[in-house]
Order: sequence, then C-alpha cells, then structure tokens
Amino acid sequence: MKSAIRPGSDGSPQRAARASAPIRVDARYDVAPARVFDAWLEPGIANKWLFATATRPCARVAIDARVTGAFRFVEAREHGAVEHFGRYVELVASSRLAFNLARSDRPRAPTRVVVEIEPCGRGCKLSLVHEHVPLDLIPVTETRWIGMLYGLGATLGSVAPDRQSTPQSLATEIVLPRLVPVRAAASAITQPSTHPRRH
Repeated sequence: MKSAIRPGSDGSPQRAARASAPIRVDARYDVAPARVFDAWLEPGIANKWLFATATRPCARVAIDARVTGAFRFVEAREHGAVEHFGRYVELVASSRLAFNLARSDRPRAPTRVVVEIEPCGRGCKLSLVHEHVPLDLIPVTETRWIGMLYGLGATLGSVAPDRQSTPQSLATEIVLPRLVPVRAAASAITQPSTHPRRH
C-alpha cells in the first residue's frame, strides 16, 4: 500500500502516514525477571539475540542504557549491513522498557516497542508490543520477534548462572495473541489477530 500525497497546511505536498497496526508476542522464561530485563541492555548479551540470529550475532552494538539514551545494532547481511537504532523512552528495572525503533533502510518509519516483564511461577512472563508496524511488514516483523524471543531464552541458557542458583530449564514458550502453537502460527498468521486475548 503506497502512501497518499496530500497538501500540508502551507499548501506544500506532504506524504500521509502509512497504514499500520501493532504486533503482540508473549514469552515465558524459567529465569528471574532481572536477568531477562538485563539481557536487553547489556551489549555483550544483547548482541547475541537482539536483531541477531543463532549463527550471526550483531556486528556492532552500542547501548546507552538510560531514559533518552540511544542504542544502535548493526546487523550484517549478505547484501550489506542494516542498522537498528532508537532511543529509550522508559526504563523500569526488572519490569518494563520502552523504546523508539527505526531501521537504516526505513529511517522515516519509526515504530515503538514496549516490553513488560512480570514474575510467573519460578520464572517470568514477557509481553512485547511493537506499535505502528506498517501493514506490509507485519508478517515478517512478527516472525522475527518470535525468533528473537526464542533466541533470548537460548542466550540466557548459555550465560553462566549464579553458582548459588539451582539448575533451571531455559526452554522458551512463545504465546501469540490467538494462543496458536508457534510452528503453526509462523506460517499461518498473516494479519494481526482481532480476537481478544485469553488468559
């Protein structure tokens, strides 16, 4: 869907905003909320899963972990690097972070990501909402977040645990709004669900 051109208040042409929608993906981890929260902000951990793949960590990462602080992840690809960058707008230790996000190949289409983490049994539940995603990018963006959140669990499993801690399972459970199994959802869902979430 192409953006429409319409006149601005001063008569000059301006491009109307693209149609967009939010994406929501939930995950559960058998580790403390603080470990999951820190994995978003520690460069040595975040570069292994955030905007990365199992075989290709980010080439460069810069994180200024404070409100208004900037971050930049350089993802190496076969046909050139792509940068993911933005600023943190909210950081609440162990429970919530929110940031603006844009990509170097789409710098004028910023989005917003809100992550909430809460205790759940012996571990925690993570709820991610990615707002203002252009409709044509929803399927690939949703699939990418599923992969990244799974990678977050795998990465935490490779981090040396506290010696005082008991062994923990780090298998990640990804839950989509329709509560469809991940394997089916990744290939079947092409539009965000309009059904209310069930608990």
